[in-house]
Amino acid sequence: MIRSTTDPSFLRWGITVSPQTAENTDMKELSLSSGETVQLYCFDRPTLWEHSGDMTVLLIAEEGCVHHFYLDRAVQLSAGIRFGFAPLQGASRIACETALLCEEAVAGSMPTPDFTAALQPMRIFTCMSQKAEGGFYFRGEQHLPMELVWLKKGTMHNYCGGEDILLRSRELLLIPSGQWHIQYADETVQFLTLSFFWEGRDFRDLTGTALKLSNEAERYLISLEQELLHERTDKDEFMHATLKLLLLHLQRQSDSAGTLRRPSPSSEQVQRRIIEKAMQAVSAHIRGRYAVPELAAEVNVSPTHLSNLFQRYLGVSPAKYITRIRIEECKALLTDGEMSVGEIASLMGYSSIPHFCKQFRQWTGSSPAEFAREKQA
Repeated sequence: MIRSTTDPSFLRWGITVSPQTAENTDMKELSLSSGETVQLYCFDRPTLWEHSGDMTVLLIAEEGCVHHFYLDRAVQLSAGIRFGFAPLQGASRIACETALLCEEAVAGSMPTPDFTAALQPMRIFTCMSQKAEGGFYFRGEQHLPMELVWLKKGTMHNYCGGEDILLRSRELLLIPSGQWHIQYADETVQFLTLSFFWEGRDFRDLTGTALKLSNEAERYLISLEQELLHERTDKDEFMHATLKLLLLHLQRQSDSAGTLRRPSPSSEQVQRRIIEKAMQAVSAHIRGRYAVPELAAEVNVSPTHLSNLFQRYLGVSPAKYITRIRIEECKALLTDGEMSVGEIASLMGYSSIPHFCKQFRQWTGSSPAEFAREKQA
């Protein structure tokens, strides 16, 4: 199984760093594609790396052993280690410091791991238990494996499939393969995320809605989470078996209740794809000035049509959606504490600090400075 870079074992080779650290560093983008070998590097100083698109696996090579980590955030890797990167499937993109001369740091190669070969037809790729403070905001991604999100505490918004799905404590969400999604929460949340692939099954009739869990389903999830705390030789087999039981239980529960989701009409699917593309565009242009006419042009519809779609599927206007996501980004920057209010206002394209403060208070009920003090107390 591929571990998270927040796993304590990662401290042997590097540390995770603030997204703003990467944002404030001059970075260049590198494209990765699947091949027979992975190129390994070794630098004589710590180096900064970050994912840029799709799922990328960081490989750290030791004598007779290779460790796999999911590169979903910025990391600083220690000097003197041998490491490389591989796309989980097909292709992906990463970013590194512009000053790095990667071609001068090549330290050999290794066969490309087949991340989908073992334990077929089921394969767990990542499994992470997380706690996030109020103001948590994940800008978004999409990937081929399905994703399971189990919210243990709090309330969390999930924008996916052209909808805002509100997940409450003790509810679960399944996100289909290839569906772009973002998450945010106004309060402290605790949740488990797991990405997986099961050949021949997509569980699409269980996706797109918050699933209420039986006691039996929760016991499976608790077992999965507890297994993360231990290093056992049968750990992967146990987790795969438990996930299978959970998914089959959810499917049977849905079948017996007669709550299967029917396929949407083709016209509605097209409309949802427009919404999804628009949400991706907002995420990509979140910093700086970005208005509804520009968004409508990017998804090839009129501003009026875009407004109608947003009202129908998200219950807000495109302008309010853009503002909401911009405020979430501002909250994340303020929580991080590495930038001043003025620097954030400038970065986000506000005409002035008072304008930024006024809009922030309208949406959150507090000023940026008050919000920052509360989060950093």
